[in-house]
Amino acid sequence: MAGESASEIFTFTIAPILGFVLANCMFFSSFKELQKYRRLNEWGSLNSHPYPIVVCNCIGWMMYGSVIKDYWVFVSNVPGVLVSVYALMIALTLNAQNEKKRKELEKMTLVSCALLSAMGFVLGVVMHDEKEGKKRFASGIFCNVVLAMYYASPLSEMRQIILEQDASSLYWPMSVAITVNGFSWAAYGFALQDWFLVSPNMFGGVLGVVQLAFLATFKNTKKKTMKSSSISSVKIELEERGGGGLGGGGGLGGGEEEEEEINIVANLSSEDLIVSGQPRS
Repeated sequence: MAGESASEIFTFTIAPILGFVLANCMFFSSFKELQKYRRLNEWGSLNSHPYPIVVCNCIGWMMYGSVIKDYWVFVSNVPGVLVSVYALMIALTLNAQNEKKRKELEKMTLVSCALLSAMGFVLGVVMHDEKEGKKRFASGIFCNVVLAMYYASPLSEMRQIILEQDASSLYWPMSVAITVNGFSWAAYGFALQDWFLVSPNMFGGVLGVVQLAFLATFKNTKKKTMKSSSISSVKIELEERGGGGLGGGGGLGGGEEEEEEINIVANLSSEDLIVSGQPRS
């Protein structure tokens, strides 16, 4: 009896609380980075494509939570709506001059709104008098499709990541949060025998592992490339200023000038190298 009580406490209290915390860790994982972009008035390397999908995903799961009368599922997605709308506004503002990216975000936002409107119409109007089981099935299918799109969206540039060996579009705190959150909600769904919770979250956990593998494999590639490019730029600039390179003196170059140029390059911090070599979006 005591064992059953402990199992119920874990299934219906601890597991959903853990899911709530982890879900919001995932939603808020890029908040600090977004604040930096807003402060600099420039969008960085984060992939902005997931944000319209996150809005659709969170509202969809709030619908599902309402249908199955699970307040944990409903409440866990409320902060996600707020953060994702905030992130989407920043992305649209800072990418206003980037026509391609702006159009992609606008199109995805409109598609997300259209999907939510259609789902709301089906649940609230078409299936108004239907039993809970049918509404659960319809909203569950909708949430599974949208959640799968969300989990896959950070890997939309997977081909480019592999070709360029550059995983900078992936953000490691978000990837960690996606991994742990996916497996946790999958465990909670399994305990409730709710396969609409199990399948997409298990898929998300696996994709999170793939993202972390990409980050571990390609984490230093971009830094090394930027460092090499920055040093080359400094060498060229010093050659133009002094008439000679690091390898020898020019018309005005002597031993002292060469030593000074070498010291300038040697004293550049890694931060200076990264900043000077950072491409602008």
